[in-house]
Amino acid sequence: MNNDVASLHFKKMTETPIPKLITLLAIPTIISMLVSNIYNLADTYFVGKLGVSASGAIGVIFTLMAILQAIGFMLGHGSGSVISRLLAKKEIDKASEYASTSFFLSLFIGVCKNLCLLYYFRCSFFHV
Repeated sequence: MNNDVASLHFKKMTETPIPKLITLLAIPTIISMLVSNIYNLADTYFVGKLGVSASGAIGVIFTLMAILQAIGFMLGHGSGSVISRLLAKKEIDKASEYASTSFFLSLFIGVCKNLCLLYYFRCSFFHV
């Protein structure tokens, strides 16, 4: 069953016309970016009612969110590119290895980022 699904995906990726395939593959990325931007706009609207300093804080956070999204895109698109080339060569095991490596690298970077931010907030807010 798993092999049938893999062969169907391979057939879809190799036989679908390129403009249609790019559109189908771009839709999830477009939706996630739209949701993120709508969230940021709503956040700015409601926080903007609190005052100028709150709006300034949101501006700073937008920059941090853009940096974090860039790191996520770097890991996702970079590993996706390598994985897609390996799948095209039908090197499924190696592609699976790259997928797990990129997942655990993302997890590691996320944990390190969170620890750094927690340390920063602890030092700046509690003056430790």
